[in-house]
Amino acid sequence: MSIKQDKFRKISVKTAAYTLDTQVDECGTLFTTRGAGAVTFTLPTPGSGLTGLWYQFHNISASAMTIAAATDKMVANNDLTATSIAFSTTA
Repeated sequence: MSIKQDKFRKISVKTAAYTLDTQVDECGTLFTTRGAGAVTFTLPTPGSGLTGLWYQFHNISASAMTIAAATDKMVANNDLTATSIAFSTTA
């Protein structure tokens, strides 16, 4: 699968653990794990200044990708105070 960057969307490839920085990472950035092993993305601490901010994640490598909350404020399936969600594949 090929992901092409266009002038409207920033694509950021990460190959190691990464903490999102709202001063650097633009709203709507697509983060991928192309060419990586397991990668953990840590979200910014929630606050009123982040209203409307969103990111997208695409696991491309045959390894685990984890999205972790800076605090237990993540809402996931059947868990209102999740700390992380993980996606993994072997092929």
